[in-house]
Formats: sequence, structure tokens, C-alpha cells
Amino acid sequence: MRRRIVWLLSVLLFVLTLSAVALVGCGGSGAEPPAPPSEGQDGDKPAPDDSGGQPPVQPSGEMALDVVLFIGQSNMAGRGNSAQASKVEAGHAYEFRAVSDPTKLYPLQEPFGAAENNAASGVSENKKTGSLVSAFCESYYSVTGAPLVAVSCAKGGEAIDFFDVGGTPYADACARVLAAQNFLKAGYEAGEERYVLGDTYVVWLQGESDGDRGTTADSYVQALDRIVHGFRADVGCKQFFVIPIGGYNGADGKRKAQYNAIRDAQILYCDESAVATVVSRRLFDLYSYGYMKDEFHYTQEGYNIVGADAGANMGRFVRSGEKPECTPFFPETQGAPTVRQGAWMEKDGKVVIPAAAAMEESRYANYTSNKVDYSWAAYSSGGLAGIVQTPATGAQWTNIAYAFADNPQVHYTFQITSPGRYYLYMLTSYPDTGSNSVFAGIDGDALIDCSTQSYERGLWLGNERWAFDLAAGEHTLTIYAREDGVVLNQFVLSTNAQERFTKGVPEEESARAACEQQGAFVEVNGRVNIELSTALEDSSFAYRTHGSALGQDDVFRWERSAAFDGMQVYPDRGVQWSTNNISPKLSYRVQFSTPGTYYVMLYTSFAGGNSDSVFVSVNDGPIVTCLSYLATGVGKWMADSAWKIEIPYAGVHTINLFAREDGARVHKLYLTNRPVVCRDPNPAPRISLQEGVYSAASSGALIAGEQAETGAQVRFPQAGRYCAYLSAEISAATTLSLRVGTHTFASDALPAGKGWNRLVAFTIEEAGEYTVRLEGAGGVRVRCLNLVGAQEGETAGVQTLVIGDSYTSKTAWKRFDEQTRSIGGITIGIGGTKVALWSSRAEALAIYAPQNIVINIGVNDIDGGISGEECGNSIVALLKQLRALFPNTKIFYMSICDNESYPHKWGEYARSNAIVRDYMAGGEGLYFVDFAAAMKEAVSGGSSGVGFRDGLHLNDAAYELYSKTLCDAVLAANAGE
Repeated sequence: MRRRIVWLLSVLLFVLTLSAVALVGCGGSGAEPPAPPSEGQDGDKPAPDDSGGQPPVQPSGEMALDVVLFIGQSNMAGRGNSAQASKVEAGHAYEFRAVSDPTKLYPLQEPFGAAENNAASGVSENKKTGSLVSAFCESYYSVTGAPLVAVSCAKGGEAIDFFDVGGTPYADACARVLAAQNFLKAGYEAGEERYVLGDTYVVWLQGESDGDRGTTADSYVQALDRIVHGFRADVGCKQFFVIPIGGYNGADGKRKAQYNAIRDAQILYCDESAVATVVSRRLFDLYSYGYMKDEFHYTQEGYNIVGADAGANMGRFVRSGEKPECTPFFPETQGAPTVRQGAWMEKDGKVVIPAAAAMEESRYANYTSNKVDYSWAAYSSGGLAGIVQTPATGAQWTNIAYAFADNPQVHYTFQITSPGRYYLYMLTSYPDTGSNSVFAGIDGDALIDCSTQSYERGLWLGNERWAFDLAAGEHTLTIYAREDGVVLNQFVLSTNAQERFTKGVPEEESARAACEQQGAFVEVNGRVNIELSTALEDSSFAYRTHGSALGQDDVFRWERSAAFDGMQVYPDRGVQWSTNNISPKLSYRVQFSTPGTYYVMLYTSFAGGNSDSVFVSVNDGPIVTCLSYLATGVGKWMADSAWKIEIPYAGVHTINLFAREDGARVHKLYLTNRPVVCRDPNPAPRISLQEGVYSAASSGALIAGEQAETGAQVRFPQAGRYCAYLSAEISAATTLSLRVGTHTFASDALPAGKGWNRLVAFTIEEAGEYTVRLEGAGGVRVRCLNLVGAQEGETAGVQTLVIGDSYTSKTAWKRFDEQTRSIGGITIGIGGTKVALWSSRAEALAIYAPQNIVINIGVNDIDGGISGEECGNSIVALLKQLRALFPNTKIFYMSICDNESYPHKWGEYARSNAIVRDYMAGGEGLYFVDFAAAMKEAVSGGSSGVGFRDGLHLNDAAYELYSKTLCDAVLAANAGE
């Protein structure tokens, strides 16, 4: 201790000798600094607070004032607008001007610290224009009722080594604090009040320059630790408070990642320290939401927001001794929730939807472009509003089998309360016979061909065959352009097969449900499943950002994807991005309570090798390249053991998905802290921004801890099994109970610790609304309760992995999920592939850890010119390769069936099948499934329309047979296991 004091006084003497200003500022009392906390206080817990959480009681007429040093670089110095700064009420906070006038306390006002310049130490600048300190002190007072004495020591543009112990700026900071302490030790009277010295604290906001420099996290933390313990020893700092830096508001992705590393290092250091505490994480939020005025600095409004948050959190710490939970800043949570227009509501068996609503690009009405040039635009003529597919150059997309994946589309979500058969009517303004036909479908099911010979402005069209059988609930109508140039004005779905309309006169639009916005996504039990189309909200919690490309005039953007709900990059010009600096971005705010490593899985419809990859990052951290060599085709869960991200600490993080290649189509992003492959888990729950009845449907009811303990109303949409997951801090192993209505369900033993636990599974006998209450939670700090349908969405591996050619691709096998559910099927089949491709990529299948592998391959090899013998031998080689790689996996081969397009190849198909059959016969774990024989028998017998949709690919009836043949074989082979 003596050595530290001797060193400090030596450096102070040097500073004072150089600067008369500094001489005045340091007081010159010669008094020793306050004694540092004892060694026992620098252990696992903060120093004890003898006040029991209340401000210390002072003798009558005296008030203890705590001294706070505000130290750092430009965002602590303040680059805002003092006229817009929070006002500090009289008596709520003071500034001690250690350099310019250490003779009294000044009422705190902005610009704070403007006069506190010391040229000798280097802590000197003239750019202080408005800071966060006023908001900090006023907020602190509102929590504690106690004023602070604020001391300034900040200078812009300096890295952490500027303030490192042993340097002149550090000594100057200590001198300023000591001067304030000595001033208050002597007592200070103002009016009827007498002030004396209380505790001393430091508030630190610095690190942007270290991000600029590329300072490593380890180096930064080592320096920060020296500074923290230096202030404890040299000025008796009771607690060191940190405001982690925000983001770099420029285009340099490397610098963004470096800022991210410094911010994470600051938070992790404080998480592990008993004497350093984070008091606000909101600077990064403010950076995300546009509260910066340049690459480095914030608006005054931003300073006010983070200052108020940090001051309140410091106040809570001072009163309780417990580190605060820093909440994120979401601008749309301020005041009433944002109300948007939702689904169209059916009434009396009828729903009316204006086509022009697709231009909203909302969750409930949006459009999908096609390839490079074909998109949609608003249309208006003769008082009729609508949309037009543009440009009109004579293009056609007539293959109904592939329309859902390839054609320009518009989508509209609506609610049905009266189930039944609904007939589609359309108000159109088709310009000619080359632009007068569309396809239509609901919820991605089979499409209907709405071709017509009619065209003219304001023409109502309908047909008794244009009908859909709809259950009660939410549905999505999709219209697919069959020819370019089509003009659509309005759509009507009606249970009346004989609706009558007036030419050129639209119907009254149906009412739309009010859509109250949801909040952040929530990780539950180490899992997050994000429906990527939520980016169409363009809210604080899910949003998209346009991008550009060098040498291109186009704006690249995310829009509603083809094939399934999701997002795609448009236009598709063959552009690739090597970094995430300028590519279009999707962003999702996720509340994590379980930090650690998360595996990334993607549900995609990558169209080809030039549009089959994306980047993923956490906040502005390092990017992970998600590029798969098994990625093309419609509706695939893609995974790779290298696709991993790090969630460094509990809290809200932004998950970003950047385009790496244009044209990419992505539907879902699944994060799990287990190295597993998912089938189709429930979507992630989201924080509710409105009060009222919660719903256990879909992502489930997410109930805040306080309300979970007092009771919440939850609607269970159907009878069946549900699961309850609990996020809590549990000090010692315990059991809890969940009361649902009149029934109580007891949990298993819950282990001590923080994070999520599976609380209990329970059964709802009858759908309806129930009061849910968590009981027996004394001593447990409950954060939130999630109630969701009991769905096992992930396993230690895929139950049945299907690989091969177009027969196994969802482009052709649209009902794959439904028809292979009994065997837990996942397909990664790729149209047009041959045996050699799967041989070259066999090792990449390891991530799926499949229990069964199903292969349909060979027809493209033979149709391409090789013999049946050569094809059969290559398939046998592939089977041997898979057997060596997956010795415990059952392998099924679907024989090549005769098709209508290549009858002259039937003999070669048979020869290949025979070679494969002979190899697999009697082989352990090898199963030859003779679909060729089943198909031949069905076709020759005229069974239920079994055949081919285009001469080569199976029609829907044939896929019924294909899936039954496959599933029966897999189930039989696995029976009893």
C-alpha cells in the first residue's frame, strides 16, 4: 500500500509541477486517499452494505454525498446537444470541478465537465457538447433519493492504455477524485444542508478506440483489471461500474467485429468480477436502432436513454448490493404497442381481399419476384386499383408442378371461422390472351389452374372447379402468375358457388384483425427456431436491410420467398458477396438465458449452386459461412458441424443473416446448443407486448415470472399433451408445481443454477381457457414460464434421411413431410443428380447421424447414356461406401421404375436394379425396396390414376404409392427396435 501511495504522490507531484491548473485542482491537502476495501471484500461477493439496502443514516443536519468519477473517451465526454439533455432538478446532483474551481459544488448541468481540462496530463479537449451524466444522476436520484457528486475525467479518441495505471492521465483521474473527497471530508454547507463524504464509485465508458485499433479482448481485459484494482487501492473505489460500448456505425465489417469483441470482453469481465458491474447494455441497442449521428457518437436522445438506464441500475445496486439485470432497449415498447393490420376476417362465409395489399410487404400481404426481372408493381386504371406482373415480354410459367417454387407470386393471409368449401372469384383487368391466366393455391397445397380465355378491364372471373376445402383457422392464399402481364384487382373466397358481381365494381373489403406486435424471440432450453418471414414486420425485433453490390446498379433486398414461408434475395443476377459489409441482411432480436455454443441449421429452398449460401453472425461479431454441398432443392433442413455461433453471455442478442449469394431462399433458422438435427420444431416464443389472455398455440405462451406466480389466463387451442419450461435462478435443488385450472402437476427435482429447465409435461383434456399458476416458488427467482405443445422437434440424429435425384426433391414430392412423418423423414435430394455426386459427398452426411438412409438414384445416369451394368456397379460402390461410413445405419435402395419418357431404357433400368438387388440380398442392414415392381403393377392395373405428371416424374397418386412402399419397408425393418 505504501509503495502505491509513494508512486501516486510522485506522479501527482509531476503533474502539479507542470500545471498550475492541476495544482489548484488537486487541493494540496497532502491527505492520504481513503483506505481501500479489505482483502476479504475483493472476493466472490460485493462489499457488504451495513445499511440493509437503505442510504446510511447521518447525524441530524448532515447528508453523505457519494463521489462518482465519470471516466472514458468521447461518448463519456459527450458529443450531444446540451440543450436537449435531461434536466437535473435542484439538489439532485452536483459537479465538483477539481481542475477549474475546487472551492465549491456546482449544480450539475450540461455540458458536463466542459471546463475540466488539464493540458499537463493530456486530459484536455474542447468538444464536450452534451453527455449522459445529467440523465444518469437524475435517474440515480429517482431510485435512491440521494444526490451524487460527479467528477469529470474524459477525453475523446483515446485507447485504454491512455488511462492505464502508471500513466499521467490515470494519476490526474485519481487526483480529481482525491480532491473531491478532501473537499467533502472538510464538510460543505449550502443553505441549511451540511454535506460530508460518503462512498466513492467509478463509471467507465471507453473502448471504441480499442475497437479501431484491433486491441485483443485479452489485452483489453488485462488493462481494465489493472485500472479497476488501481482505483480501489488509490482512491478507495467501492464499486467500478461499466457501460459497455455500442457498435461501429460504418460499413467496415472487420471494425464492427472488433467493437463487438471489446464489448463482449467488458461484459464477461464484469460477469466474473465481484468489484466491477455492468450498469447498462443499451448503447448497442441504440446503435442498432439509429440513435447515432456519425460512425462513433450518439444523439443527445441516445445519451439520455443510456444515462437514465445506467443511473437507475447503479442506484439499485447501491441499495441492494446485487448486480442489476440490464434490460434491452426496444423503441416500440415505449407507450402502447404498435397496432398493425392483420389477417382478413371471413364473415358469413365470405372474405374479400384487395390485390393491391400485396405491396404492403407485411406478414399478412406480400409478394415474391422471380429470377432477375419479373416482379410486381402497383396498378391503377379507371378507378380500379390492383397489381400487375411486370414486365410483360411474353414469358410463361405453365408447369403447375413447379409453379410454387418458380413463378412470381402474391400472398394474403386470412382467418376462417366457418369451415367448408370456399370458391375463388377474381376481379381482373387482363390486357390480352397472353396475360390472362394464373394458378392459385392455399397453404402450399395442390394448385388449381385458373386459365381463362377472357380478358378486359374490371372482369369478374370464377369457376366451380376453383374451390378449396378450408378448416377453421388462419390460411394463406397464394396467386401464381402463369403468364406475365396479368393484372389483378381483387379476390373473393365464398362458400356460395353462385356468387354474382357487377362488372368493374369491387366488393367491400373484409375487416382485418388488429395485429398487436410481439417482442423479442426467446431462447428456451437451449433452442431457438426463427420463422424468417417475421422480418417482414420491419419492427424493432425482426427487420431487414437492403444491400448493394460492386458494379451493380440494383438494390438487393429480402422479400417473401417462393415455395414456403420465408425470405429470398432479389434480384438474382449471380452476385456473390465475400463479406457481410454491403449484402442484404435479416436481423432478429433474441433473448438468451443460456450462453454458449449454438449449432446453426437452416430450412432452405436453394435453387442452385450459385444461390446456396448465407452468412450468420451474433451482433456485429465474426461471420459464420453457411455453405453446404448438399443444399440445392426445395424444402431442406441443412446442417454442418462447422456452422456454430457463440452466445457469450445471457441477454438480448441480435442474430443476423446476410446474403452470401443473391437468389438464396431461406425459410427458418434453428439454433440449438446440442449437436443435433431438427425435423420441424415449434417456432420460438416471443415476448408479449400486450396484456390479456396468452395462447399455448404454435410458439406457446410466454409468461413473465411475476405473473406466472400470481396467475395468468392461457388459452389451450386443443386437447393433448403440453410442456412447461421454466427460466429461473434456483439456489438449491427443489420441486415446484404447476396449477392449470383445477389440476396440479408436480415437477421432477429441478437442479440449482440459472437458466431453463423442463418443468413438467401435462395433459389438457379439453380445449379452452384456464388459469395457470406456478406454486411453491419461494426461494426461486422466476424469470418466465413457457407453455407449449409437447412436440419432439429434434433428436440425436435424423430418423430417416432421404437422398437422391428429383424423385426425392420436394419440388416434385410436395407432400414429403406429411407422407414420411411415420418414419421421421428428412430429404436432401437434388434434382438431376447422378450417383457420382452422392459418392463425392457421402462423408458430409455424418452431421445427420441417420438411423435410416433411403436412396433413389440411377435414372439420370442411365438416361444420360451409361449402361445398366455400369450404373448398377456404381450404385453398389456407393452402398459399400455408406455401409463403411455408417455401420449401424439401415440402408434402403428404391429401385428405378420404368417411365414414359425413356421406354427404350427400361431394359437398362432392369439390369441396374438386378445388380443392386443381388448385392443387397441378405446383407445386414441393407434393404432393396422394389418400387419398380409396385409401380408396374399399379400402372398395368389402372390403379387410382397412378402415373407420371410429365412422363418422367411421378404424379400425386404415384407418390402416394411411393411413400407407402417406402414407409412400409422402413417400419418393417425397424419393428421391435
